[in-house]
Amino acid sequence: MTEVVIVGAGLGGLRVAESLRTNGYQGGITFVGDEPHLPYNRPPLSKEALKGGVDPESLEFRRKSGVDDVRWQLGIAAASCDLAHRTVTLADGAVLNFDALAIATGIRPRDLSIAGPRSGRFFLRDASDAAALRERLTPGTRLVILGAGFIGCEVAATARTLGCEVDVVTMDDVPMFRPRAFTLVTRFLVFTAMTAWFQPNLTTAHNLPVMSYLKQLARFLIRNGWRGTDSTYPMGFSSMTLCA
Repeated sequence: MTEVVIVGAGLGGLRVAESLRTNGYQGGITFVGDEPHLPYNRPPLSKEALKGGVDPESLEFRRKSGVDDVRWQLGIAAASCDLAHRTVTLADGAVLNFDALAIATGIRPRDLSIAGPRSGRFFLRDASDAAALRERLTPGTRLVILGAGFIGCEVAATARTLGCEVDVVTMDDVPMFRPRAFTLVTRFLVFTAMTAWFQPNLTTAHNLPVMSYLKQLARFLIRNGWRGTDSTYPMGFSSMTLCA
């Protein structure tokens, strides 16, 4: 029997498993996740869950019945992968064999090299991060947030409702500048790609094929933080991929 290993027990990994079952795959599926929790919804970690208390079980995604038989290796991170021998080695030394491998680990925040004590510094990526931060958000606490994107602004608003004094530090002139800008760029890419799909000979003013231009632009944006996702695409678009 074939075996699919999915590294990353979040929404992306869950959707991979559900899609496999929906499309007729009957082989084994094993999830590997460094957290001890089943896939859960993360956006509330900066809003209502941060304010009212973090309970990962209450945030779990509803799972389709087709994935009831998958195996969960939770609380143990994947340490390495050998593509030649088709194995994944876990942090505890266990080795998993696979016929196909999906990496769905997502991204992690950058750890800035700032001098000074580490105590009192927090990231916000998972439930344990949110729980640790919540303990410190008491009335009168002074909180400095680096970054004025969606998460930074949501944490700031939540902290203010809890009675904290909040300062937000950002390199941009206004809050939420980059998320809004990337959303507009994403829509431009989608509409331009749709036009180029129906007009394959379309070129730019410098006679560069439009699809080649879009690929170069997408690579530049990805290097600078663009994720290419937006929930307001027409015609059912929920994401966009330009294969370079």
